[in-house]
Amino acid sequence: MLIKCISQNLGFNNGVSIVACLIFKCLQHWRSFEVEKTSIFDRIIQTINSDIEGQENNNVLSYWLQNLSTLLFLLQR
Repeated sequence: MLIKCISQNLGFNNGVSIVACLIFKCLQHWRSFEVEKTSIFDRIIQTINSDIEGQENNNVLSYWLQNLSTLLFLLQR
């Protein structure tokens, strides 16, 4: 279900990426930050990569840049 949501442009709420918050909360809930549970990270990266790959539309690239920047911020807290 998470992968399906990531594939869609969910936009932003008050300037904060909905997808980044969704990914972070799901990973936190599933305890995916443990070393042996990395398969979900691989699936997330594959999904993002397939969305970006071959895009000549800067809007898609900037959308994912914002999402990944927000996710990085959340992970570093």
